Amino acid sequence: MCHFFWNQCAQITRNTAELAKLNRNPGLLYPLIKLVFSMGDKLDSISLGFTAHAIAKISSCSKLQVDPKLWDTLRDNAMKVESFTAKQTGNILWSFAKADHPVPELFDKMATHAMSMLDDFARTPKTMSTTLWAYAKLGHPAPELLGAFSPLITEKANVLDEQDISNALWAYSKLGVEDPELFDAIARTASRRLSRFQPRPISVIFLSFSHINHDVPQFFDAAEDVVIQSFQTFTPRQFHNVLTAYTIKGHKPHKLLEAVKESSLKWNQFNPYEMMKVLEAYAKFDCKAPNLFDNLAKELIAQIDRIRPSELPGILRPYAQLQHNCSELFDAISQRIQEGEYVFSQEERDDLIWAYEGLGYEVPQL
Repeated sequence: MCHFFWNQCAQITRNTAELAKLNRNPGLLYPLIKLVFSMGDKLDSISLGFTAHAIAKISSCSKLQVDPKLWDTLRDNAMKVESFTAKQTGNILWSFAKADHPVPELFDKMATHAMSMLDDFARTPKTMSTTLWAYAKLGHPAPELLGAFSPLITEKANVLDEQDISNALWAYSKLGVEDPELFDAIARTASRRLSRFQPRPISVIFLSFSHINHDVPQFFDAAEDVVIQSFQTFTPRQFHNVLTAYTIKGHKPHKLLEAVKESSLKWNQFNPYEMMKVLEAYAKFDCKAPNLFDNLAKELIAQIDRIRPSELPGILRPYAQLQHNCSELFDAISQRIQEGEYVFSQEERDDLIWAYEGLGYEVPQL
């Protein structure tokens, strides 16, 4: 029955018409879920893995609302099962993480169990990546497990696909586990194959490298040409992740900055924070871009009501750093400050004063 349930859900997620039908009437699956619910602790390891994966998959792709008690039932069942394969372990952990349902006691048990079957995981590198992603997604520390997986991932980096590479790197970055040898292996692999990666994993790799205390200049050098060819297909968030990584690491992407200056990016699709990160990158590397700064100023004025007080210094500081006069933007923000009930920290206040005075503008009452 559980295999049937999983197969039905898999077919629905692959069929646009069936998914639309389920979104119109999520209750269509309730009888099956209720049946699974009633089985309680009768699920073996195979059925448990199939069931959890199916429920997480279908609920993430539709409007189906799953009772949290069902996840608790699955957790209780999993705590009683003594033996899982590596793939079953990865599926169960992925399911709880995908459902955003923390189960610390189960994750602790699974980490210990996983370390007892490293050879099984070594034969299925993708499962390692899935497992790591689950721990990072729920922010569940597992330093011993990550330490045990590290040499395996380092050895298998060449056979991991783009999603596995980005997920594994993101997990170590998110959980704060530093492993220079692993990072170098991933950097070498990603550098060779980056031209075949989609924007999302490229962005995740950049984001992850920006948060670790290890420099991989060879990756940033190799990646620049790839990003230049594809950055206009990136989402605003993906794009600012890339630029922010260069900024944080202090690795100047000269050709990329020049290419962006001449591009026709749709800045109205960026939010104020994302535009701020673009401005900061140009200021960081002392790269003047008059037309770009003017275009961003126009869009920031259009989105003035969406700018958070904490973003104001970061938006204005680059204009002052590069001595780019833009009275319209500064006036609009001055008016917004006067109209709003903003509370600034001393550092934010000092930065705002510096930016206004640096361009010779009257400082608003802060």
